[in-house]
Amino acid sequence: MCGTYLLPEVFPELGTIFAPDAKVIHIDLNAYEIAKNHPVDMGLVSDPKSTLAKLASALEAVITLAQQAAARVRTAEIAKAKETKRSSQLERDKALRDAVPLHFSRFYGRIDGSITSGDDHLR
Repeated sequence: MCGTYLLPEVFPELGTIFAPDAKVIHIDLNAYEIAKNHPVDMGLVSDPKSTLAKLASALEAVITLAQQAAARVRTAEIAKAKETKRSSQLERDKALRDAVPLHFSRFYGRIDGSITSGDDHLR
């Protein structure tokens, strides 16, 4: 985590939100925010922007080509899983949109302008 805390009290998650073997580092200017809602392995009171820049430089100096390739593969896998989940949720919302009066997907679609065809009577 960097520069913020995760899952504020408005959206509480009382269980663990990290993978069991994850090492969690929280970087923030405000010590009060570090590990505020979830435990971390290391908390750093520091400027997030400069800390991440120094961390990136340090990693570039030691990362191997194999590690870079593995990171690219993980990044692609995560992006694909995220898009699959987003598409699935969008399809589920579309299916529910007309089944329930003013389902949230319809409400939000009206706000962001994504609902167009067949909804002229709503304008």
